[in-house]
Amino acid sequence: MFENPQDYIPENAPKEIRDKMIVVTEQQRFEDEDKKPPSKFYIIDAFNNAVYFKTRSRAKAQEMSDVVYGPRFFQVKEVVIATTR
Repeated sequence: MFENPQDYIPENAPKEIRDKMIVVTEQQRFEDEDKKPPSKFYIIDAFNNAVYFKTRSRAKAQEMSDVVYGPRFFQVKEVVIATTR
């Protein structure tokens, strides 16, 4: 597999979008449950990695995902942080 998580981003991704994507591997996601996510919007790719998009708009994140992975191939989700009392 890849040593650098950013290598999971497809090679055909434009540089300006590639710079706004952060890959967090499945292992990192479950080890660091208390860690704050790098962005508010993400997808889970075919390798079960979370790919976060650095943007403030869900529509813009979906647009970036569509450019990189194909139209509506992945549905962009919003991070939900649950608290317990």
